[in-house]
Amino acid sequence: MLLRKSSLFSAVLFLGASLALAQGTTSRIPGTVTDATGAVVPNATVIATNDATGVSYTTHSSAAGTYAFDSLQIGSYTVKVDAPGFNEFVSKNNVLAIGV
Repeated sequence: MLLRKSSLFSAVLFLGASLALAQGTTSRIPGTVTDATGAVVPNATVIATNDATGVSYTTHSSAAGTYAFDSLQIGSYTVKVDAPGFNEFVSKNNVLAIGV
């Protein structure tokens, strides 16, 4: 949950249903960072960490609040989101799979 420091807000990370499945050995995590009112959160830092290897990938949300990690190895990932004025949001056990 992404929390505004002055008041409670949440982030919406579209992970589970948005995991793109493809043929091959990689997949992707797309998402949109929003607050509890549905307003997008631009320029949020988004970090995806492979739980097995500890390898991390970093990107930032666009002006529309969207982000994507392309060509990630299959496996379980922890996704962290941080933005100025918000507390950090952490989503664990986001499993990427191929052809499931």
